[in-house]
Amino acid sequence: MTNATNSDWSRRASLFKKQLDAKIPAEWKKLSPDIEASQNVIDAVAQSGILSETELQILRLDAVELIEAIALRKYTSFQATNAYAKAAAIAQKLTNCLVDWFHEEALERAAWLDKQLEQTGTVVGPLHGLPISLKDICGIAGHECTAGFLSFAGNKVPDADGTLVAILRQAGAVFIVKTAVPQAIMHIETDCFLGPCTNPYNRTLTPGGSSGGESALIAMKASVMGVGTDIGGSIRAPAAVTGIWGFKPTASRTPKYGNVSTMSGQEAIMGAYGPMGRSVRDMNLFMKVVLAVEPWKIDPTQVAMPWRIEEPTWRGGATTPTIGVMWDDGVVLPHLPIARALKYAVEKLRVAGFTVVEYKAYSSKEAWDIISQLYFTDGGERIKKYCADSGEPVMEMTKWIVEQNSRPRSSLEVFDLVSQRDGYRARYNKHFQAAGVDVVLCPAGYGPAQPLGTTKWWGYTSLWNLVDYPGGVFPTGLSVDPVVDSPVSRQAFYSDLDRELWSEYDPKRLVDAPLSLQVIGARWEDEKALAAMTHISEVGLKETSLPTESAEEPHLPSWSSIIRNECDLTEEDPDLPIVHPESLEWYDDEENESHFLAQDAFLDLTLQDVTEATGSDTTGHIAFRQVSSDPRFPVYFVKQRPLLYGHMPTTSRMDFDAVRDECSSAGPSVFMQAISNLQQNTLPVIPIINSVRLEAACTGSSSVGPLPHGLLACAVAHTIPDSPNLQPHLQKVWTHVINSLEDEFRTPRLATLQVAILAIASRPCENIGQRDVLVSKSVAVAYLLGLHMDPARWELPIWERSLRKRLWWTLFIFDKWRALVYGRPSFIHSTEWHVSIPNLQDCDWGRYSAPELIISFKAFIYMCRMTQIVDSVVQSFMSVKSLLDPPAPFVKVALLEDVNKKLAALEEEMPESFKWNETAAGGNTMPTGVRSAQLSMLGLRIIVYRLHLNVAYRDIPLQYNSVAHIATDICKDMVDFLDTLTGPDLRLFWFPYTADHISNCCSLLLRIAIRGKTAHTTEAIIAEQLVQRLVDRLIELYETHKWDIAEAALRRLGPPLLAARKTVDSADIIHRNIASMVSRNSLGMFPRSEHAEAGHRGEDPGNTGLSFSMGLDSGLGSFWGTENILWEFPSWGSDEGIPGGHPI
Repeated sequence: MTNATNSDWSRRASLFKKQLDAKIPAEWKKLSPDIEASQNVIDAVAQSGILSETELQILRLDAVELIEAIALRKYTSFQATNAYAKAAAIAQKLTNCLVDWFHEEALERAAWLDKQLEQTGTVVGPLHGLPISLKDICGIAGHECTAGFLSFAGNKVPDADGTLVAILRQAGAVFIVKTAVPQAIMHIETDCFLGPCTNPYNRTLTPGGSSGGESALIAMKASVMGVGTDIGGSIRAPAAVTGIWGFKPTASRTPKYGNVSTMSGQEAIMGAYGPMGRSVRDMNLFMKVVLAVEPWKIDPTQVAMPWRIEEPTWRGGATTPTIGVMWDDGVVLPHLPIARALKYAVEKLRVAGFTVVEYKAYSSKEAWDIISQLYFTDGGERIKKYCADSGEPVMEMTKWIVEQNSRPRSSLEVFDLVSQRDGYRARYNKHFQAAGVDVVLCPAGYGPAQPLGTTKWWGYTSLWNLVDYPGGVFPTGLSVDPVVDSPVSRQAFYSDLDRELWSEYDPKRLVDAPLSLQVIGARWEDEKALAAMTHISEVGLKETSLPTESAEEPHLPSWSSIIRNECDLTEEDPDLPIVHPESLEWYDDEENESHFLAQDAFLDLTLQDVTEATGSDTTGHIAFRQVSSDPRFPVYFVKQRPLLYGHMPTTSRMDFDAVRDECSSAGPSVFMQAISNLQQNTLPVIPIINSVRLEAACTGSSSVGPLPHGLLACAVAHTIPDSPNLQPHLQKVWTHVINSLEDEFRTPRLATLQVAILAIASRPCENIGQRDVLVSKSVAVAYLLGLHMDPARWELPIWERSLRKRLWWTLFIFDKWRALVYGRPSFIHSTEWHVSIPNLQDCDWGRYSAPELIISFKAFIYMCRMTQIVDSVVQSFMSVKSLLDPPAPFVKVALLEDVNKKLAALEEEMPESFKWNETAAGGNTMPTGVRSAQLSMLGLRIIVYRLHLNVAYRDIPLQYNSVAHIATDICKDMVDFLDTLTGPDLRLFWFPYTADHISNCCSLLLRIAIRGKTAHTTEAIIAEQLVQRLVDRLIELYETHKWDIAEAALRRLGPPLLAARKTVDSADIIHRNIASMVSRNSLGMFPRSEHAEAGHRGEDPGNTGLSFSMGLDSGLGSFWGTENILWEFPSWGSDEGIPGGHPI
């Protein structure tokens, strides 16, 4: 090619673009610099200020809604057309999605339609006034059809509408624009002489192809319905990567005559024309309208098959389709975001009651080999000629597809290829029918939208063109998250292409890319495929709330080197099915329990060794399971019949019914609201329940056992602090919950621990003594059920292995923090258990979880690791051994400095969002659990420096001032932290002992103020000021937001404030401020606390190890005897509890 020729085609291309740009009103292209510089412009139309509020309201409607609104004269067609023209101008400016513009012609047509409706009172057709965009190659009279070739520009302008366009026009449609396509219409992207079209979610990515102009336009709400074509995925792929709906019919069901093709006369692989739009009902509308006019009478290439509007018949007479899930095609493994979306959809469908079975891919590589040869049986000669006619170069992506398997072929070779196609179709039909499914759910591509110019594989869509199956694409509502979808390594690959594409995967480049999936039906069963898509849309996959999970063990894709490794399977047989072992819960056998036995105890019963993991077996009339797959560490569970003595006054079911009756006045949805609150606020950060199975049990799935009555009752009680309408019922509800819990302990199972831990984690937490008893009983149950052993390689379902780890570590957290706060021995000793710390794979959704769930689960992991440090503090400073044989002072200091180093290292390893400091931005609500974990870290540091201060004060006085300075700074961090909390923060989950951490802060400040008063230290003054700030903030948090933790902390501050009033001038005033708050809010009288009892005995409450230890030499009896104003407070931590069943 000469430079002159190169210059000529470039000049012609530039002229074409300038002419197109000149057609668009300039005022509709004036965008702010911020919008023009944005990578994500999906909301640019609304943000531009160019459209009125009425026009924006029009753009929010799908096609069905807009047609109805125009017919009812809420809006005119003229208004709708003008609104979409403005939006299309903005979309073109930002994504380069158009090839032709005829706005004035469209407005003239819209005005005529409005006049017809006004004069006759009736619409001209079922699409009356609906603006529709057309793909470049759709034939419309007087407008360009370039097929992505510069040589076609001005030379392929039809005199009449093509059949499909004529049908739509007759139905009342209005045409505004034509949209861009790639060169030769054979890229999975959209790039031609006009330049690349970009994805509005991320303009560094492709909008797909070859209908990429349509997908970009519709995604930006700049078109309500578009017409695309599909010969290898050109509707489905672009719809998928831009998060819209698209449908490819069976090839001969929609007319093609009168449109432009670069391969006219090639009939070995037929393309299909179909709709792209905002909803599945818009897809149905398009198909009904087009087929209602019997297009086979106009276009003889079409099959005479009307649209069958009746509900399809599903296999087995079911009311919903049987869905086969194809996890991968066996050629290129879906990348992590797509795998996550598919898993998400499967779990949602299963929970909704759909039958979802595995559907195995069939010879996908063979399908690609056949179809890629049939695309260009001339070896691409025509494409090369069309480029040569204008001098434009053949683009790299055009070369890629042409060079796949193309060469000039003789007629006999073509006949042979067609014969191979037919043979494959026959075999595939047999495979599909044998699978027993109505439709297939699968990826629409190996990945989400790819960086421009890099997409190379469309076998996930072209397969269905080869067999000519109808299919559609729907958005899941999910998008790429660089953290959640971070790359993982693989050792085995399906193919070199698989290896290449996996190595190129970088989620940081794919930010905001939507995730969509594909539904495929059998040939000619277009109605059934769309009906299945309708059913799926009703499940609510596009909700942005937390994923609702499956009633069954999540099925994992057969990722040859990733998933099989996670499932503990070998690579010896890659086709080996994944079999999920039986749960130890034995839901089908309610009369027995599963108890852990050590090896020696088991041998005493059976007199024989069992070294291999087995199913349920009987030896010597002992039913047991050996669940460990490691013979060096055999783990036995004996099936034990419970021996119940006596009778409980109620059962879990009776207490559940009582709670339901008690709360009936609050409305019929109390339990569902409680479960929703539990799933959103509590379970993400104390993941003691598999929310998949919980929701499945609540919806009646038999695969997960009976309805958990005790758990549901406890869920209601747990959420009462966040449910004002339930607070009057608090005492009665907890009465029934405690009764239910006692019934649960008679037959201990994992569910027993779930109820117990939920009760331990509930607020308000006044009955401290009974809560400790409940922790101890729960630890005993955990040992009985074998939770103290690592289940990582046990032959149990994956969900149960993860759940066991999470339950154990949650118990570990609660046990160690109670030991730290109250100075009581812990129930779990470090030498008596071995369970690996949870990781993201132990989350219900693993790495496929929604981003906010990932963050909350990281907060749980953070608490686990922090608790390991807490354990070291408890053992070194609060165990009986440490009291009887205390370390030397300098050894204590060394131990505390080591703790601080560990805490610093832990903070350094955690995400930036987990680190709090005084410069951290306030006002941003974090996912549940993060704020609580941050406060727990501050609380732990306060206790560490309280211990350090004690050592310095008693044994190393030269260190006291420096330690007091650091301790004051840490307490200031706590006060500053409380200042940054927002109302939404307060409504999230807070770990038990949060109020103790806050009151500990005040106690430590008072101690610093008292000890520094005589020396007139700066720290003493600052500490006194911080106490005032702290109390003022707590009063504000309680009176403004009714934060019960602030109330609990204020109650705990009574004794130390009164104890400090003789030395700290402001203590008495601060105490009276609290008393005034109590009076204003009518807080009732509560029994005295164990702290008060210590005071009556003339003992220092600090000697009990309780949270507000002052370390003073004098007794506190005087203030207990004279200051009765304190009795206006609720209990400071009463062991006796409240009559009527206060929470544990």
